[in-house]
Amino acid sequence: MNAKNTAADIQTLRLVYRNYWKTVPQDAWQRRTGAREQDWTLHETLAHLVSIANLFNRAVDAAVTGNGDISRPARREDLRAWNAEEIARLTALPPQTLIEHFDTELEQAAKRAASLSPESYDAQAFLHVYNRPARAIDFLDWQISHAGIVHGSQITRPVRPTPLWQEYSAAMIQRSIDRFIRHFSYAYWQDYGPQETTILNFCINGAAGGDWHLIAAPDGGGWGTELVEEAACTITFDSPSTFFGVFTIHIPMRAALQDGRMRIEGDSQRTLRLLRLFAASPPRQ
Repeated sequence: MNAKNTAADIQTLRLVYRNYWKTVPQDAWQRRTGAREQDWTLHETLAHLVSIANLFNRAVDAAVTGNGDISRPARREDLRAWNAEEIARLTALPPQTLIEHFDTELEQAAKRAASLSPESYDAQAFLHVYNRPARAIDFLDWQISHAGIVHGSQITRPVRPTPLWQEYSAAMIQRSIDRFIRHFSYAYWQDYGPQETTILNFCINGAAGGDWHLIAAPDGGGWGTELVEEAACTITFDSPSTFFGVFTIHIPMRAALQDGRMRIEGDSQRTLRLLRLFAASPPRQ
């Protein structure tokens, strides 16, 4: 993974989104992106993408220069309320204006990635929606994992059944798995987890797949790009599309487990309980 790949993939994401927006009929903006009454509309989801893209860019600036206000949200537990405030503020703007804002944020992210120096690559900032400080390159990569994967099926749901990631090259998909797992690591709620360090292996089959692992630990943990022999479990997916689909609720996990697209070797109940701690919102007790 390098900053040039990140810049190129952000530009690809911009193009994918530009093409998608052209297919959205005017009456789709108030359609919900899920079956529940509380699910965001397409307009609200776009507003969320704008706010987070801006937040990540400010986090990059804070890491590289020490400037940039990322004081809100002040705590992880505040994210839900902050999201609601941001969505209410931004949905006062029409969708076309938000599309332009979103494209500008991605353009600025690509420029930041293209100009990132070796010294700045590992510079850190603490964005308090995560469990520990992250690097400038992480925040840039998460532009792709957030807008391109986390919301990659939600954003298309009111218009078509196919998620955005089906339009990425095999190389971009593989890089996006790495970004997603890294992003996943920083979302771990260690205060609700076991006191001992636990490792989860991920084996993703297919030409664009590979092997990764997550470390759940009291200090937040980490990740890596290989299988670990002493891992508590190994979770195997038949393809990157299934991996992305399961963790973005595009594919029900139960269905993937029942038909073999996803397999868990190890204590499955313990594994599923631990996976629930890798989330934006605090786990329900």
